[in-house]
Amino acid sequence: MHNGRDCRKFRITDYILAVLLVFAVFVLIYAATLPHEDTRFDNEEALIFTDGWQYVSASGEKYTVSLPCTLPNNINGGIRVSHVLPENSGAFSFNCIAFYNAFSECRVYYNGRLICTAGEKKKGARYIDSTADSYWSIVRLPSDAAGGTVMLDMTSKYPQYRCLGRVILGTKASILFLLARTFMWQQVIAFIVFVSGIVMLGGFIYDRHGRTDDYSALFLGMFQFWVGVWEYSESYLFQFLTGSAVFINALSFISVRITAAMLLAYVSEKIRGHWKIWNMCLICAFAAETVVDTVLQLLHIADYIRTMPALHLLLIISAVTIIFEIFYNFIVYRDKSTGSVGLVVSTGMIAVLTVAAVYDVYFG
Repeated sequence: MHNGRDCRKFRITDYILAVLLVFAVFVLIYAATLPHEDTRFDNEEALIFTDGWQYVSASGEKYTVSLPCTLPNNINGGIRVSHVLPENSGAFSFNCIAFYNAFSECRVYYNGRLICTAGEKKKGARYIDSTADSYWSIVRLPSDAAGGTVMLDMTSKYPQYRCLGRVILGTKASILFLLARTFMWQQVIAFIVFVSGIVMLGGFIYDRHGRTDDYSALFLGMFQFWVGVWEYSESYLFQFLTGSAVFINALSFISVRITAAMLLAYVSEKIRGHWKIWNMCLICAFAAETVVDTVLQLLHIADYIRTMPALHLLLIISAVTIIFEIFYNFIVYRDKSTGSVGLVVSTGMIAVLTVAAVYDVYFG
């Protein structure tokens, strides 16, 4: 009778919570449909200034281009583009131009006069102890800039970074507001994944049985932790939270390697008895590549951009390995346990998110 009363009380609690949830949803729908005054902060507008740029090739041919795009060099070590600034109006006014320059130096001209130089001013290659890293630059224009011509020169020692991506026109406040509104989701995702890793690690430490027999929770928690760290380091808003470009650069360099190694360790733990030696070799390769590349940078032999092909090769081999092992275990060995199914589903989700991230980098 005691157990029956406990079960009955538990079911009644479920019904009460379900009714409360439905009630809350209807109240929110009703409140959203009521006539209301817009109380959002009425910030000044900023213009995504990417269309209609003029490009003159080295042979003198003129083109109208939209950024971002890949252009051949028309100045020494970089590209030059120009644009006529719009007129100020009641709906839109501006006094600043912003752009994102990675591993490069950008010079800003107004009506042929140099008004700003932003970016790296290093004589030699970029190393872990001297990097300026990539960042946003906001340049104040002359007070009578409307209707004038702004020209941007982007130069870099690395051909893949001789390009202009996002350019924004507005006031400093409107530009910062637009950046926060557009890219804050990266910080949110990084925080959620990071906290998930902390929770997973806390659960592993609390569960003594899991700590002695099954280390998959440890590796999964570490994977989530470092994915969150890497997402933060790669976000476009790190300047709002961390002012040290050297720290951010090292954070990205280290976290992406540890992330891959932890995922390999997690898969190896979940798929017992198969390919453990190969997975261990890959993990050792990541560790060796990290140490070697760091030493090369600290000794000023080669900076990390020039050593990235080794990392890319390891990442491709690891991705193929993980996909092969999971689906071989699931299809050939017919391991349809809950853990195996969850591994297939989670790997599929990671693959979709990876494709989306790559698409955003190249086409976003």
